[in-house]
Amino acid sequence: MEKSKEDNLVKSKILVLIVIILVLIISALRVLVITNLPVFAYIDYVDDDELMVQQSKSIISGNWLGEYYSYNTLLKGPVFPLYLAFLHLLGVPYILGTTCFYILACMFFTCSLKDIVKKKWILLIIYTILLFNPIMFSVDFQRVYRNGLAPILALFIFSFYNIMLTKTHKTVTYVMSIVLASLVFPFFYYIREDSMWLIPFIIFYSIIIGIKIINDLIKNKYIVKNIIKIALLLLPIVTLSLFSLIIGNINYNHYGARIVNVNDFENLNETLYMISIVKDESDITNSREKLRKLYDISPSLNSIKDEFELSLDTLSGKEGGEIKNGMFSWAVLSAISSSGYSSYEKQNEVLGNISSEIKDAIKNGKCETQKLVPVFNDVSIKEFSWDKMFGKTLKSLEIINNYSASGTMDTYGSLYDSPLHLEERVRLFLEMTNDKVLLNDEKPVYECGLGELVKTNQEEYINKMQPKVDILKNLQNIYTIFFKILGILGYCSYIIVTIILIILIRKKNYDFVNDWFVLSGLAGSIFTLCVGIAYTAVTKVNVAIPFYLMSGYILNMIFVLLSVITLIFMIKELLIKK
Repeated sequence: MEKSKEDNLVKSKILVLIVIILVLIISALRVLVITNLPVFAYIDYVDDDELMVQQSKSIISGNWLGEYYSYNTLLKGPVFPLYLAFLHLLGVPYILGTTCFYILACMFFTCSLKDIVKKKWILLIIYTILLFNPIMFSVDFQRVYRNGLAPILALFIFSFYNIMLTKTHKTVTYVMSIVLASLVFPFFYYIREDSMWLIPFIIFYSIIIGIKIINDLIKNKYIVKNIIKIALLLLPIVTLSLFSLIIGNINYNHYGARIVNVNDFENLNETLYMISIVKDESDITNSREKLRKLYDISPSLNSIKDEFELSLDTLSGKEGGEIKNGMFSWAVLSAISSSGYSSYEKQNEVLGNISSEIKDAIKNGKCETQKLVPVFNDVSIKEFSWDKMFGKTLKSLEIINNYSASGTMDTYGSLYDSPLHLEERVRLFLEMTNDKVLLNDEKPVYECGLGELVKTNQEEYINKMQPKVDILKNLQNIYTIFFKILGILGYCSYIIVTIILIILIRKKNYDFVNDWFVLSGLAGSIFTLCVGIAYTAVTKVNVAIPFYLMSGYILNMIFVLLSVITLIFMIKELLIKK
């Protein structure tokens, strides 16, 4: 008997060793397939990619986010520039470093499932499928931008909360998990302005974990320890508050702005949106006709009229053109910056004056108002459509199940409109990413070499990289075909799992409760993300595209895989018991 146990222990250790070796081999292949591919440098995107690169350079130089010369200094927050600066200081190329960070997140997440999915070979399959998710070697990932980091941070948070859910009885593991989740959470929250979609997941998991701990308290088990565990569920709020306070103070010392991201124009937008023009036939909330009237009632807005009109023309693409709400905020901030208001304090003062003057006009009956969408207050009722909202939500769900919607990494020529100071701007991308940059036309491939620009023959480089590009495209095609089927199976499996679970609970069988909680947390986050994307697409700018749904691809893949696996295990157990 003892020999049998010893043999089983040896077999188990050998199996673990084999799995570890396979994981290392698969991970090495994942790194190999993207090595030496160039970054896709959007050199002229001064509010996006170029801004991130410039700000990371400023952080390394000890000048925080750089000089405050326009609204975009505080527009995107410091998280991604800090991350890029960190990689630069380590001397790690951006694409390689971010890929390795993603590999680590996949490892953590797969390990967090080991008490839910007990078969090691199934965990290995989940890890492999997740690791080669095409969105993480797409052209959007190839950009030097924050969207590629967001799904990685989300995956870490999901991992730590999964561990907390299944390890509430193990104090050290639980405490380490909540501490790590709390450290990652502020960075995820501020990586993008729309990161609120993860909040329902955290609330949902915290409630379930809290209920499990309270159940132990009722049984008088480890009262002090369990009270501490419940209190620790509030730790993410504490770390988020501390992060906001620290970054706010740093921004205040540099720019006089005790904020993390620029958001002061939101109050002005709400004031502008509620104004109604009776004769205005446009379905645009802030039409040019409305603005002409506002110039008469707001001296401060009228003082930047020329800059504002030019900004609106530029963003609409034609003189006198209309723009939707999402671009309107950019037009306001751009106009104020272009009007000579070079500090945050002065820009904020102008925004406040415009808002106050319009509110006074409303109070004195000089303007009529219109109803806005409740809660959000950023679009008129007439511009909002539930039908479009439903359609865009379905469209977002369709996109995250369609991997052909986003191109793979390739030897793309980076985008630029102006050749002015081109080599200087290319050098900045090279310096901060430690990667190659390929330009359009027949220009060379640039790479850093001892501080100088090394120019490689473009045709020779493209031919050398083509086998890797072909592998990535083939992988994308496989995932596209596979997930068209698996996506439907996953959603159907979740519904069936929920129905079976209700039946089992009525029979006092709670074996699959944790599994269902994990699935429901993922489903809630996917739904919240897609609804948020749909709302923005309907009321502001069409963001129902892969670039803004990168996190959704990761969450959806995990959800459909686990739903199918859970249903199979559930049916298997029911058949065995019969």
